[in-house]
Amino acid sequence: IHEPELLQGQGISRCARQIRFSIHEPAIAASISKSASRFPEVQIGSYPYFNGKEYKTIVTLESPKAAQVKEAQEFLLGQTPEGSVLSIQEHTKLPPGFDKDKAK
Repeated sequence: IHEPELLQGQGISRCARQIRFSIHEPAIAASISKSASRFPEVQIGSYPYFNGKEYKTIVTLESPKAAQVKEAQEFLLGQTPEGSVLSIQEHTKLPPGFDKDKAK
């Protein structure tokens, strides 16, 4: 994993991962909470989806340090049911069009 490039015009680097799960948020809520407690330097967000898509929950992990995000991701995935991850995307920021308010 490499450190992300500087965000345009902001002068800060940021690593963000978006993990899509095939299960609903309550099934992984305890795992998310444990991850947040163990990695306070990583911003962790959880967004349930009820719109009939293949994914039911998206979890985001963000930090200026890619290594911290990687550690938090590995810990979280070790706490969640096997086979529940549909995809993992890495970004220097969350992708355009990802609206946290519309995630519900």
